[in-house]
This record gives sequence, structure tokens and C-alpha cells, in this order.
Amino acid sequence: MGFLVGIDQGTSGTTVLVFDQEFEERNRATQPVSSNHTPDGGVEQDPWVVLASVVEACALAMAGITEEVETTGFAHQGETVLAWDADTLEPLTPAIVWSDRRPEAVTRRLREEGRAQRVFELSGMPLDSYFCAAKYRWLVDEYPELASSRAFRLGTLESWLLLQLGATEQTDIGTASRTQLTRLGGAIWDPNLLDIFGLSSEWLVPIGPTVTDRGQLSHADWDFQLPLRAVLVDQPAALFGNGYVRRGDMKVTYGTGAFVMANAGWARPQSQTSVITSVGWDIGDGPVYVMDGGVLSVGSALAWLESLGVDVSPVAHQRLVGRGPSSLVVAPALNGTGAPHWNRTATASISGVTAATTGDDLLQAFLDSFAYRVREIVDAMVKAGVPSPTLLRVDGGLTRSAYLMSCQASVLGVPVAVADNDEATAVGASLMAGRSSPNAAPSLRVIEPAHIEMANAAYERWRNQVAP
Repeated sequence: MGFLVGIDQGTSGTTVLVFDQEFEERNRATQPVSSNHTPDGGVEQDPWVVLASVVEACALAMAGITEEVETTGFAHQGETVLAWDADTLEPLTPAIVWSDRRPEAVTRRLREEGRAQRVFELSGMPLDSYFCAAKYRWLVDEYPELASSRAFRLGTLESWLLLQLGATEQTDIGTASRTQLTRLGGAIWDPNLLDIFGLSSEWLVPIGPTVTDRGQLSHADWDFQLPLRAVLVDQPAALFGNGYVRRGDMKVTYGTGAFVMANAGWARPQSQTSVITSVGWDIGDGPVYVMDGGVLSVGSALAWLESLGVDVSPVAHQRLVGRGPSSLVVAPALNGTGAPHWNRTATASISGVTAATTGDDLLQAFLDSFAYRVREIVDAMVKAGVPSPTLLRVDGGLTRSAYLMSCQASVLGVPVAVADNDEATAVGASLMAGRSSPNAAPSLRVIEPAHIEMANAAYERWRNQVAP
């Protein structure tokens, strides 16, 4: 029996984990990826640089592994897209990252044409540039040479990456459900949605299941091959990797953004506009639905603070422990707002600043605002039918912030359990590929809520000031 490999191709880098048959980690490697931010709200990545990160991370993780790899799973960014030549696979555009706001021009035009309600009725999702459909249309408008190309493809980044590595041309049902070009739970490109966005099914790759034989991944720099068996979006992969396979299981991943996801079960949820309902995965027994919503600027907001000279180090976070709620009010919308407000043109704001305001005060106010935004999303999910959480599991780099974790527990009024596994996305991808049943992940620590009434009052004050 061979090894299992999980690949997590995320916004800020690619991580690869190698496991043996007892699911003991044998190797891991990470290669960073940078994004280019443009003054008009664009966020782009060089597809070749992302591909290089996958190639190099796999090579490093497989170093010294002589046993055969039995199966590989690939998790990815989800809504990051590009266009490429269908024959040569040469990229024809940069990769347009999920947080790019420029496609808002497309959704604004469709709203003005009165198409928003129809898009929601068909796709089950609010019309927003976060989803791929608006990005595809924006690329066609922005790069008119595509129309004169002999044949081109529009697709999510993982489709191009995997094609470059020898996989079959395909996207998975979960990724397709987040393009806004399929009916919820459907496995075909919907002609009505394609017509609304002015797109052709001939430009898109076929839709397949989450788990299937996608061929052998290979590269000239490798002396190994990786049999690809599963592909899915990173957040459902992390949900699966942490063992959250029951309806109502809920977690938050704190990374570039903070993404809340809940397992909504096998029954198709009622469509609503506040959070995203999509297919998480389908391993052959029908689609499992998930609800999610993102705070689009979290790690990226702290990086912005750091660029201004604010200390955001672990030591700075530790200095905040024991403080009460901040008197500053921050709307952390550096990339607009996602759920539950869906306003990608929204901008960030900071109020209450005085001459006495310090860098620690700013850091605290931003951390408080992340916790408040997460509560907004959790409340919206509960309103949409997900059971109220009695425990919130969390993962990602910012779970190391004792202040943020304590604030999150108090604002929600439930314990926060920090996952023991810091690479749940890659774990979930490999488990999915191996058709393994995950166990609920153990916790490093559980943070109990404190001063709930004070935290709730601070949240209500914040919400009243930043409500759109």
C-alpha cells in the first residue's frame, strides 16, 4: 500500500503533505505565492508563479519518499480564474484572484438591467463579483483578443494548473456550484445563466465529480508521479479534514480572509441571499451542501497595518490579552464586504481615533472587528436554517492570537476550539482522495467565553455604527 498526498493550493502559497497508510504525516513542504494589488481594486497572480509553487512544494515534500503514492487530493482557492489557449495551454490573462473587485462593473450593469433577482432564482446565490461568472465576463470584456482566439478556455485556476501537470480537463461539482453558472446541486452549465452573463459553454471546461480518476500528475522536474483522485475547494476540504461531516458542524479558518463554513447536510437548503449555499463535495452518494461566508480582509488587513508601521507581531497580540472591547470602531472592508452584506464597493473605515491612539489600539480594533464580522455570518447561517453552534472550531494562522480567540468566544457566547491540525485543507484533500472517513480533529485548546454581556453590548454598538 502506498502513500497519500494532499495538496493545498491557497492564495498565499502551496502546501503539500505526505501521509503513510496509518495517516501519519511523513513529509510536508510549503512554497509562498504573492499577489499583485492594483490601484483600481485588482488582485492578480502570475499563473506560472503559482504553478511553480505547486511543482516545487511537491518536489520538496516527496524528497526521500521512495514508496509509491497511492492517491492524491488537490484543494484550491475556488473563485480565482483565468483564460488560456485551449490548444497550447498558454495563459492568456493573469489569474484574477477571488478578492478582485474590478468585476463589480459587470454585476453593477446586470443590476441596472434588472437581472439580479433572476440570477438569484437560478443559481441560489446573490449576484456578486466574488463568484466566477462576473470574473469570466470581465475577462472577455477586458481582453477582447480572446474573442479572436481560435479556441480559449475560461476556468478556475486549479483547472489550468492540473492541465499543466497532465490531468484531464475538468472542474469538480463543488467548484462549479460556486461559479454562479449552475443550478444549485446541478452538474451542467445552465444555459439561462450563461445567457445572462453573455458566456458560452464552449469556453468552459466539463464538470465532473469530486472523486474520480483524473490521471497522473507529472512534471519534467519530478522523478515521481501523483495519481490524482480528488479535487475540491479549500474550505470544504478543511471542513472534511477536520471531521465536520455532520449537519450543523461549523468552523472558521482565519487566513487572508476569515471564512465561516457550516455543513448543511444532504438536503438542499432553501436559497437565501445572506450567505453562500453551494455543494461541498459529492463522493458518490449525492451532494453534501455547505453554507459559507467570508470576511474578505483579515490577514490581508493586518498586513496593511504592518505596512503602515503598526506592530502586529505575536508579542503585540499578547499585549492585548485582558483588555476590554476597543473604543475604536473599524469596518475592515479593505476588499469590500462579502456575507451577509455583499457590497464589494464598500470601503474600510476607522472611527474614534484621537491623538492618544496607539498602534496597539488599532490592532485591537481590527481584531475586534474580525470577531464581529464572523458573528454576523454565524447569525445569518442560523437564520438560514443551520443549527445554532454550541462550539465553534477554528483553524488558521490567527488562531495563535490569544486575544482574538478569546474575543471570538465572548462575542459568540460559545466556546472556541482551536484545531490540533494546522493543515486541515491538505488533510481533507488527501482523505477525500483516499475515500477515508475522517475523525473529528482533536483540539489544542478550548477557549471559554467570558464577559458575554459586555462583549454582546460592544458588538451591538459596533453593528449599529457600521451597518450598511
